[in-house]
Amino acid sequence: MQTILNRKMTRQLNRKLHHDGFKTGFFASLRHRLNWQAELQNDRADAQNLPLIKRYLHAASIGWWTQKIVIALVILLTMQLCISLPQMAQAHADYQVYEYQVTYAKAHHDTQLLNTTLKRGPQVAWYLKYGHLTKAEYLQKIGAVNQ
Repeated sequence: MQTILNRKMTRQLNRKLHHDGFKTGFFASLRHRLNWQAELQNDRADAQNLPLIKRYLHAASIGWWTQKIVIALVILLTMQLCISLPQMAQAHADYQVYEYQVTYAKAHHDTQLLNTTLKRGPQVAWYLKYGHLTKAEYLQKIGAVNQ
């Protein structure tokens, strides 16, 4: 607040001196002295705020590193998702075909087709829907005929 008042007073004095035409002599040295004191006070105020500025810069640098780490993690997770999504879609499609063949074989009482489908069917099929069961329990659940 004191700095603002000093600046205001200095400006007013400079205007008055300029208006009155006193650019040399006592008033010029007075104006120079007032300007010098105002600059000195501004420098002191800046020096007092220096630790605060350093803290902000340090916090900003921590934020910058945190931001870079988060961006890297998001990129890695996105890449992993892009790689695994097609595999999951293919496994789901394989499972649907597998389930259709089993259902068709059961509906037509075709034991040979059912056994062939179960033997060559995708290994992941029973994990997708019945992951908590063993393979033998899964085959029993879907009614597979063992010959």
